Amino acid sequence: MNNSSIYRNEDFSQRYDRNRYGRRFGRYLEDLEASVFLSLIDPACSIILDLGAGTGKLTIPLLLTSKEVIAADNSPEMLGVAKVKADELGLNIKAVVCDAQRLSFKDGAFDCVVSSRTLMHLGDWREGVQEICRVSSRELVIDFPCIFSFASADIFLKKLKRLFRTETRIYNIYSVKDVSEEIMKNGFRVIHSEKQFLMPLAFHRLLNHPAISIKIEEIFRIVHITDLIGNPIVIKAVKDV
Repeated sequence: MNNSSIYRNEDFSQRYDRNRYGRRFGRYLEDLEASVFLSLIDPACSIILDLGAGTGKLTIPLLLTSKEVIAADNSPEMLGVAKVKADELGLNIKAVVCDAQRLSFKDGAFDCVVSSRTLMHLGDWREGVQEICRVSSRELVIDFPCIFSFASADIFLKKLKRLFRTETRIYNIYSVKDVSEEIMKNGFRVIHSEKQFLMPLAFHRLLNHPAISIKIEEIFRIVHITDLIGNPIVIKAVKDV
């Protein structure tokens, strides 16, 4: 079972939030990701595409700020979970099932496109970036795992594990330079980037103590190690005019 088919598995989709965000560090991470992304969106952007919306990690916080949001994902099962969560809050999600590399939207259909933890799962990340840029009229905010980080070691270990457990999910890692250049080729320029953690998220999940994780990461940030080999990186780019 590849990554794409796993996310279209109903049982997996229903367990996803609980396994990823159910414990203390998971809840902290979910809040942090939403806070970082929302802080980077220009308040003037009112129509937003959440590409790879999954179970609504960004869609729901955006809806709570009265934005018009389209939640797009290739997994109807994941979007179904997002709808249930939104219904509980009295929110209405507009969901579209689509391929991130071949979006069914017009050029410049959205003021902003956000995409969290999506680029890392695409078969052709360049096509994904091209599509994000094509449908955004103003700006984009995306994240991805960096090659020059502990993610490289994580990938190596996952590949070893996959020899014995074929269902092990392996994601892609990218060069910041390559992604930034691809964004520029498509008419946007990067105006902000930030690396979030030095230690692998698996370490923080195992620790499961957000206050301690924050202190650890503050130390690395103060001595500027995170700037060098932190992960993942969040990038904001705006359309050249």
